[in-house]
Amino acid sequence: MTFSTFLTILRIAFAAGILPLLSSERPDAWLIALITFALAGLTDWLDGFLARRWHQTSRLGTLLDPIADKILVLGVLGMLAWEAIIPPWIVWLIALREIIVTAARLAAARKGAVLAAAKEGKWKAAMQMFGLGTFLFWGWVQASGSDSPFYGLLPAAWILANGLLYVSLALTLFSGFSFFRRNAAVLRNALQ
Repeated sequence: MTFSTFLTILRIAFAAGILPLLSSERPDAWLIALITFALAGLTDWLDGFLARRWHQTSRLGTLLDPIADKILVLGVLGMLAWEAIIPPWIVWLIALREIIVTAARLAAARKGAVLAAAKEGKWKAAMQMFGLGTFLFWGWVQASGSDSPFYGLLPAAWILANGLLYVSLALTLFSGFSFFRRNAAVLRNALQ
């Protein structure tokens, strides 16, 4: 196993650690979730950078990386919806796109084709990570109350987090359509 693949697996572990923290009303739980989420985002960037730099790209890493991202993003989105912070329908749309694209990648992989992420998919992932990080920051400040030195930023953080959520939803849907348009021939072959 390469170090890049280890970082991908670590991101999955980070996701599992974040989720229970988001059902707490304690500020320290939200702060730990925010820090862990930031570390998970760093591993996302670092594993790709190191894999390219050290020429350690592998089929396993190429397949696991987007799955780890989906576990992290969908897990946090799901918990935010469960806690009634974001609308559940957004989570369903994003989850549906992610499941369909992942299933298509797995079908292509069975035929020996690896469908790597494109530029718009990377923008989508970056926007999701930044938006979710902003929601976690908002949750931490909200849980801390007026004791927080960032309490004055609460309304701006809420507006920014929601704006980023809707932009990431649009990018998610656009990148899904683009994925199928770009890989139509490979996917047709994989489904035969």
